[in-house]
Amino acid sequence: LAQGFQGKNSLKGMSESQTKAYAGDVMKTESGGKLGIENAYGYMGQYQFGADALADQGLVDKEKLAVAKASAKSSGQKWYDAAGGGAHKAFLADNANWKLEGGKDAFLKDKALQDDTFVKYTNANIDAGYRSGALGKNSSAADIAGYAKASHLVGPGAANKLFKEGIDKADANGTSAAKYAQQG
Repeated sequence: LAQGFQGKNSLKGMSESQTKAYAGDVMKTESGGKLGIENAYGYMGQYQFGADALADQGLVDKEKLAVAKASAKSSGQKWYDAAGGGAHKAFLADNANWKLEGGKDAFLKDKALQDDTFVKYTNANIDAGYRSGALGKNSSAADIAGYAKASHLVGPGAANKLFKEGIDKADANGTSAAKYAQQG
């Protein structure tokens, strides 16, 4: 999977080959390397991005996302629902919520875009690790990869708690951040 990586930049604290190996590992774990895949909750692509991550990278409209979340909450609709997909999945299915022409379908077909989005998203998470003190100037590439993979699963806030306080968190599928950190 790493050989097909089309990202334009390396991850902070990792060489180009380490970036490719890490990206290949995340692709394998998240999607088996399948480009156009979408799970029951609406997470999509080879890295299984959700609406928040896509909005942070400028691909989904942040304001529309905030309105959709508030609307779902006020109406009692589940944001994430594996049985029916929930409001999250419906939000991403609507091309009007995307800033990317062609919306969801365009994103799911574009490997280079998914790889570049992965690099930007992961570098933002790595930056959060440095700002929090979970990562430091002596952090190895392996430490950075472990932190990045945990934050990919549960976000940098929960990854910070894992790395600084030893407090683990699992995602909706029961996968633990500590397991992901070890894989990274």
